[in-house]
Amino acid sequence: MKQKSGLHFTIELDADEAQEFRRRAKTDDPTFYDGIAKALVLGVRDVVDPKSVYDDIELLIEIAEYGRQDNLSASQDWADALSYTRQQLEKQPVKEAIASWAAYFGDNLGELADARCTPHTDQLAWAKLGAGASSLTDILRRMIGRYT
Repeated sequence: MKQKSGLHFTIELDADEAQEFRRRAKTDDPTFYDGIAKALVLGVRDVVDPKSVYDDIELLIEIAEYGRQDNLSASQDWADALSYTRQQLEKQPVKEAIASWAAYFGDNLGELADARCTPHTDQLAWAKLGAGASSLTDILRRMIGRYT
């Protein structure tokens, strides 16, 4: 059996403290609390919600697939997330720009997709994944903006 040389401790919060923790954690999902608590103890300023980052990655994967396949229609959810209309996303020059973006950033998208199984307690990894997803989303928005 592997011996851990780190530190294990348990902390108990009263109702007000728990409410403040949930507010700072930005989630009510207890499966994320261990990672969030560890991040806060280690001095991380912003807590990352792994589910939110996961959803952002899923969105990027779906949009990339839309750009690659001619027979798919744009989703209203994608349009809302990108701050465009569905009709704008379905214009041929926009769809071609999305396909170009998906091809150019294919390796980055693949890395994000592969990292979705990262343990939810690894706040640093999820912060990096969130930054990567945010960056790809910003680039995509700018590319679409050129053709709308």
